[in-house]
Amino acid sequence: MRQNEKSILANEKNSRETWSAIKAISGCDTKNNYAEYLISENPTDSVERANYYFSTLGRNLADKILANGAKPANVNTMPWSLNSFVLDSPDESIDTCLCPNMTKSKSIKYLGVIIDEKLSWLPHIDLISSCTRILIWTFKRLRHIADFDLLKTVYYALAQSIIGYCIVAWGGASVANLATLSLEMTTFA
Repeated sequence: MRQNEKSILANEKNSRETWSAIKAISGCDTKNNYAEYLISENPTDSVERANYYFSTLGRNLADKILANGAKPANVNTMPWSLNSFVLDSPDESIDTCLCPNMTKSKSIKYLGVIIDEKLSWLPHIDLISSCTRILIWTFKRLRHIADFDLLKTVYYALAQSIIGYCIVAWGGASVANLATLSLEMTTFA
């Protein structure tokens, strides 16, 4: 075992000493200033030089370690076979499949957004409309108790979070489908 390897093993608990040993192996302990090489007048050249430097850093470190006389370690690999993955012929049918049959549905709810088969977004807009109807009733009750600033805060916390959730997806629905929601939104005003 070489002196560098002994110093790394002896200082495995001390990260400062470990890094100084790595710098000694890689030759970074010398006062080389890589910043002068990396910085150029052209910003694109500087970025390309920095990318090249960091992409070759590991290879350069390994080359320096091997140049110092270290022997490459033997890595145990898992035994594998060329027949590890076998594709069955599509002509062969599976008679013993216990898989449940898939049924076609008109819509599916995914991450809180209802996606229908025609992408009309009508079921999702109906869901949002029903939620806003409940909130309209709540706001009518709160209107007599709370001041305007509190109502505005409650609106942003409850109504806008429901309406704005995933609006990028369903916001492009047709105007006819959005009419019920826009009618209910005017009641908040």
